[in-house]
Amino acid sequence: MVKIVEHSGRNVCIVGERRYVLSARPVLHDDTYYTSEVEWVERDEGEAADVTVGKELEPLVEQWMGLVRDGNHEREPGQLDEVLSDLGPMPSPSNPEELALWIAALINPLPALGVAPEIRPAMLEAEDASERLEIVRLGLEKSISHLDKSRPLW
Repeated sequence: MVKIVEHSGRNVCIVGERRYVLSARPVLHDDTYYTSEVEWVERDEGEAADVTVGKELEPLVEQWMGLVRDGNHEREPGQLDEVLSDLGPMPSPSNPEELALWIAALINPLPALGVAPEIRPAMLEAEDASERLEIVRLGLEKSISHLDKSRPLW
């Protein structure tokens, strides 16, 4: 499901409220908008191993935030605090899928910090919590290596 949050003329901004996958090709109507049939995706509770991985990500998140702040990598003062305010508290490792999505939003916010590889498309394509946790782990590790200058991304 989506919620329309802004509408002005031909532009519409929507926010997803429930996960889905397209089950048919999108159809263009009047050269203005697309529709498609969808299948709802059930929430993935994850496995016990996912909770363990989630616990291992917490110190990486703290290290990443410290490097962003200490290295003056924010594009404007207070950007990271604003992102954290928008995201709310970090979900518990006992909820691995929500934790993975939260971390992805942290390291790839809009507007971008520009210090992490782009992982949003991979996160949306991932089929379960285990896959999402692996994507954010790799994203965090690459970003940390970039921030501490041990392996710059660019």
